[in-house]
Amino acid sequence: VEEALDAIDFRVLPDYLSRYTPACNQVVPIVTCPYFNVNLLELDRPLSCDLTGRDSFVLLSLLDGEGTVTLDSTSAHSASTSASFPFTASLLIPAAQASFVITPAGNRPLRLLETYL
Repeated sequence: VEEALDAIDFRVLPDYLSRYTPACNQVVPIVTCPYFNVNLLELDRPLSCDLTGRDSFVLLSLLDGEGTVTLDSTSAHSASTSASFPFTASLLIPAAQASFVITPAGNRPLRLLETYL
């Protein structure tokens, strides 16, 4: 119990919100720390995501809209795979995936959070 109490930061801060400015079709960092990263994506057109050099899974959490994620094939002998996801869905992209494309569906922008280690 004493070790747990020592690990808690009891300081009262004036503001606990992450400040960011949303931007359409751009990756907007919300949280960047040694343990994880969270980005906001607001898309009205397809976005290609290159995961080369990122040794982590990617969690996509849909906040608004609908869309499709297409996983690029990782070898010359395999085909691309697509998955549609509705509002409030989450998708886990494995760390072995080299790249993927997010495509909005419908007539309103797709808003989602991208989380990775």
